[in-house]
Amino acid sequence: MKLFMIFFIYLIVTTVALNAEAQQTLLLVGGGARPPVALKEWLKVNTKQEPNVLIITWASATKKAEYEKSLQDDLSGVGVKNFLYSRDITNTYEKNKFINDLSQATHIFFSGGSQVLIMDILNKDPQILDALQHTYWKKHIPVAGTSAGTAVQAELMMTGDTGDLVGGLGFLPKSVIDQHFFKRKREDRLRAYMAAAPENFTGLGVDEDGSVLLKRDPQTKKFSGQVLGDKNIMIIEPVVDHQRVEKILTPSQNFELF
Repeated sequence: MKLFMIFFIYLIVTTVALNAEAQQTLLLVGGGARPPVALKEWLKVNTKQEPNVLIITWASATKKAEYEKSLQDDLSGVGVKNFLYSRDITNTYEKNKFINDLSQATHIFFSGGSQVLIMDILNKDPQILDALQHTYWKKHIPVAGTSAGTAVQAELMMTGDTGDLVGGLGFLPKSVIDQHFFKRKREDRLRAYMAAAPENFTGLGVDEDGSVLLKRDPQTKKFSGQVLGDKNIMIIEPVVDHQRVEKILTPSQNFELF
């Protein structure tokens, strides 16, 4: 009986551990400062080994080195010592290096710039896109983005103030994401995009210097979130009874999507 109980407890602990690992985690920063509390919580998700963060600056045309240093400084401030970098995918060497770095990364962070530039690279190279999708969905490597690196995580991505919705990475399914949100008074912009989005999509506005950490439950397949830092976020919910409900979520508030 005692042996059975030990085995039963082992099964429970193992199952919990596997479920904790078998989830997707996404940190969305609205641009500007990255809240240290958010970075720390994001890094905690994958603790199998010392963090080895892959910084991707494809969104920038002219400030790649500047964005790399800024992200490295912030992540170093919360204890990260090891970094990998991808500035471009313009030749076979860079592509092979990226795929190799991706296999070694414990976390992935997309910088700001233009989300369109990120998807231009990925749409031209399905192998790179597939590798990223596999790393996030199958290997459960945590992903983060700031500014454009946040907008690109949506399933349908904004292309500008008056642009169309186009396909994004889709790491947050059934979503449209805006950034620098309250700082740049983008509430009406998100409302306009949501009017064009499918009725079952959610709009998410993340303010500058603010963030939200999202985790997908492996059982329910739903994402739950927590507002981290000292800035609010806004959610525009899917259509119910021919209308969308808007909610302002405050720091430390928890919520569930989809």
